[in-house]
Amino acid sequence: MNIRLATVDDVAGLAQVYVESGRHHAAIDPLIHREPSEVEAVERIRAKLADAEATTFVAEEHGEIVGLLELRLDVPSTSGAILQMPPTAHVGISVRESRRNQGIGTALMQFAESWATNQGRSMMSLTTSSANAGAIRLYERLGYESYGLAMRKRIADKPPDK
Repeated sequence: MNIRLATVDDVAGLAQVYVESGRHHAAIDPLIHREPSEVEAVERIRAKLADAEATTFVAEEHGEIVGLLELRLDVPSTSGAILQMPPTAHVGISVRESRRNQGIGTALMQFAESWATNQGRSMMSLTTSSANAGAIRLYERLGYESYGLAMRKRIADKPPDK
């Protein structure tokens, strides 16, 4: 498997990974996730590639895109702030549905950690749904631990139209 910087030539393949990720997340947490259309996914991937705040990588095997990796370098805490976070990279990964549980997620996370270390970061962070048992198993196996708690409450069936 090869992990490399994503280019505009990768948009269609990355969009497929993104749609599958949306389908997976919508199945486990439909309150906040949905499956995007192919057109929406292409637009989203193009925006990710143009985002100067993020770096996107692609995992490929035999010419097929099998995973997506996005990294954001967080701004370190400023002097006087209560929360003193060390230099941190925030990571997000997606792996093709047919290629899960084959070591691709592990390889993407290890690549992310190496890249972030080379960028001067000493901590990784990520966000996942508490219902995403497979992802949680992967992250815990790699030494990640839960920190904090995000809470939510539905207060209406649908937000008002603007």
